[in-house]
Amino acid sequence: MVRAKRRLAAACAIASLAALFPCILAAADRTSADEWPTYGHDPGGMRYSPLAQIDASNVASLRLAWTYHMRPAVAPAGASVGDDGAAEGAAPPRARGRFSASQATPLVVDGLLYVSTPYRRVVALDADTGREVWVYNVPGPGQPSLRGVEYWTGDADHGPRIFFGTRDGRLIALDAKTGLLAASFAAGGVLDLKTPEIGASASAEARTPYGLTSPPIVYDNLVITGTFARGTRERGYSRGRSTRCRGPANQATRAGRATRAGGVARGSTSGVS
Repeated sequence: MVRAKRRLAAACAIASLAALFPCILAAADRTSADEWPTYGHDPGGMRYSPLAQIDASNVASLRLAWTYHMRPAVAPAGASVGDDGAAEGAAPPRARGRFSASQATPLVVDGLLYVSTPYRRVVALDADTGREVWVYNVPGPGQPSLRGVEYWTGDADHGPRIFFGTRDGRLIALDAKTGLLAASFAAGGVLDLKTPEIGASASAEARTPYGLTSPPIVYDNLVITGTFARGTRERGYSRGRSTRCRGPANQATRAGRATRAGGVARGSTSGVS
């Protein structure tokens, strides 16, 4: 009887995966072949590019097109250079001579390449030439997520946006074309995720061990984030924010959180009002 129940459960799980797989493939097919608009390439996170121009027959003939140096000639005021722990807001800054490491997966949308750097900057580059189109210097002690950013296509009332988290617990929205803060999102483009119900108030010290190490993900008009909680088991939350409008920080639950891309809506990862 027990074995029969296990077989039935396994069969249901396989059937569910089989039903879900075509949806994932369909989502992947909607991504432009010559773009990389999200961390995993497509809504299904397939991490696969369908481009076929480069193959085993010509890869040896590739030549360097351009180089972009993430480390600016003059580091932003207050930025530490070469210390990865400090760069991610996880330790007091200690200046060193070596370069900081990057784990970013750049995004490419409409001819622009978007990437976060380990020097408190998010930049947009011309994908053909490597020319800087805009640079956003992240204020405060927190680095942007060193694994990258997220792109939102916008809607009838809002243009495309770039979303990223910081290692000191902020979610920031930028205009994808200009690099300016998206004023209609949260408080002038910046949302403090360190809300009281997760154990770190908005007035807490800037280096409180709560932040974002990876880019968020956008679904429809929701920005969904994970969290980094250094040295504690109590602060592991997922959250979501509206991509569009202003509003107070939404409440967290053990199950997770959700936010709208233009502002903020209460809810969790399982559902948002």
